[in-house]
Amino acid sequence: MASHQLHFDLNENGDTTTNNHNHNHHHVPNKKPKISLISDAELRTEFAHHDQTVARINNGSFGSCPASIIAAQQQWQLKFLRQPDAFYINHLKPSILRTRTVIKDLINADDVDEVSIVDNATTAAAIVLQQTSRAFAEGKFQKGDAAVMLHYAYGAVKKSMEAYVARSGGHVIRSPIALPLKELVKICRDEGVDQVFVDAAHAIGCTEVDMKEIGADFYTSNLHKWFFCPPAVAFLYCRKSDEQSDLHHPVVSHEYGNGLAVESAWIGTRDYSAQIVVPEVVEFVNRFEGGIDGIRKRNHDKVVEMAEMLVKAWGTHLGAPPGMCASMVMVGLPTCLGILSDSDALKLRTHLRDCYGIEVPIYYRAPKHEEVNPITGLQLRSGLVCVVFTINNDHAIDICKLNHIFLSLRASVLIILAPWDFGKQWTTSNRLSMGCCGSSKRVIKGEKEEDRNVTGSSTSLYHSESISHLLSQHLWVSISRPFA
Repeated sequence: MASHQLHFDLNENGDTTTNNHNHNHHHVPNKKPKISLISDAELRTEFAHHDQTVARINNGSFGSCPASIIAAQQQWQLKFLRQPDAFYINHLKPSILRTRTVIKDLINADDVDEVSIVDNATTAAAIVLQQTSRAFAEGKFQKGDAAVMLHYAYGAVKKSMEAYVARSGGHVIRSPIALPLKELVKICRDEGVDQVFVDAAHAIGCTEVDMKEIGADFYTSNLHKWFFCPPAVAFLYCRKSDEQSDLHHPVVSHEYGNGLAVESAWIGTRDYSAQIVVPEVVEFVNRFEGGIDGIRKRNHDKVVEMAEMLVKAWGTHLGAPPGMCASMVMVGLPTCLGILSDSDALKLRTHLRDCYGIEVPIYYRAPKHEEVNPITGLQLRSGLVCVVFTINNDHAIDICKLNHIFLSLRASVLIILAPWDFGKQWTTSNRLSMGCCGSSKRVIKGEKEEDRNVTGSSTSLYHSESISHLLSQHLWVSISRPFA
């Protein structure tokens, strides 16, 4: 089993190769060993540093960097700390150029000068929108000209649009358009759109990326989300054009005016190691069957399988057809959870993290058009997730943990039958509790006994005499113990 411990063997020149002090022998370079497929044992070792008590279903936010890449990054960090001047003069620029070259091949760009390495997609958006703001100031765009933005754009990018475009006199239009991307870019061209910028923060490692096919003017993707790089590193593609020279990094440093790629390679003293280890990451992903394409396919197949399992159990729906999903799927949550605001969604997410060790994004979407009930989404990443819904009561939670109680969710309403005195028979009940995770009271037919707050949530309690009436309203009840 491979081990990635912090061990460095730096020679006097500051690199990690072994010096041969016998000058009577010619140096014969070692042949690069053939890459072998990664084994299950090696894979477990690569991610053994993850908290083993937490089910991480939020890969899209911060990614999962393997131990071997962390070790390579630490080698570069130590090299800088050992002799910063030599690192800056001899190693930094060539290393970032090596990364840009790898990315250029990965995304099928025409020229390495079209690729810049930046911290994240938000920085890339600032670079592009800063240029747009200057275009308004210089009269290329007129006051009232429109900048069209998809309605589900990332929050930071929406704020950037307001900061750079709206304040410069542009009109920001939010348009709920569904992908595919290539067709959208073509439509934009046909409609005379001047420039197209694609914020594809999740793309690399998640979907196929081909600049020649997509045809956008600007395209950015993070490398620390689905491509196993340490945070934070992203690339910004800028198609060669006359306007390319007007692109600048928002942090102005000594390289200002030497081209965006060179400007981005030095923005002052900082840790550049995440940007340098990208070639090593490419070697890592190539150890998987099918390389990055194989990883994408397996992620997609598994996440769709898990999402469809939850949809069937909960009687809800997917946020998009499986064919439009990559390594992420939105799954509708039952409305019985009573999630009526972003705050409710955050409370449920916190509850899953604190009580069950499940880290998963949960979002709230307000009703639209003819919709009556709010729709929530549980965002899944590849891997199995089990969302355990329990009565919001400490004693009940303990009982459910001990007995592995899973509550089956179906249709738009969940009713939990549970003995208030926690007797041995789960088939009898003194109370009926529902809406446990909501901040608002749920109204259903039946004899309402009382409302009270239980661990911060509003819970409606009903006499058991109401159960038969409720069941007659075609509500479905199930409690099962799949494990002994």
